[in-house]
Amino acid sequence: MTQKNVAEPNNGHGQPRATVAGTARETARNIATDARAELDARVTAKKDQAGEGLSSVADALRGTRDELRERAPMIGEYTEQAAQRIEELSNLIRDKSTREILNDVERLARREPLLFFGGTFVAGLLAARFLKSSPEAESTGSPPEGLEGTPSYESTPTTLPGTGELRARVDEDWEH
Repeated sequence: MTQKNVAEPNNGHGQPRATVAGTARETARNIATDARAELDARVTAKKDQAGEGLSSVADALRGTRDELRERAPMIGEYTEQAAQRIEELSNLIRDKSTREILNDVERLARREPLLFFGGTFVAGLLAARFLKSSPEAESTGSPPEGLEGTPSYESTPTTLPGTGELRARVDEDWEH
């Protein structure tokens, strides 16, 4: 008996399909790993920016603390407490990893759902108020990019072409 030489199916370029599939899987894994690393780097940078921003808010509150203490001692004390809490939050954000922060938020949401949803609602209101109060872009009077040549209301005629003669005849009939 003779044994036939059975060749493994190939991709048309002489490489076995299993090798091509393995290479594709490995490439996909590498791309996913690189994307995850890039995302982690960006999130960490934003997290650090948020921590620095909160620290700046705490410093600003401390700057007004003394003036407020002179005018209204109780408000000055509340301002100091708020600055301390904001600074603690700033340190927490900067010191913890993104994964730890997400785990803490998830635990809070499970333990105290009312507090969690109430807090997110208040944060949303504050964000909306902040965005609403930010200055809007000034209008330059020119159309947005890509819309040049689009008719504006100023150049649109108020009557359709050819209706002027019809209007004259109606006005003439009305007068008689």
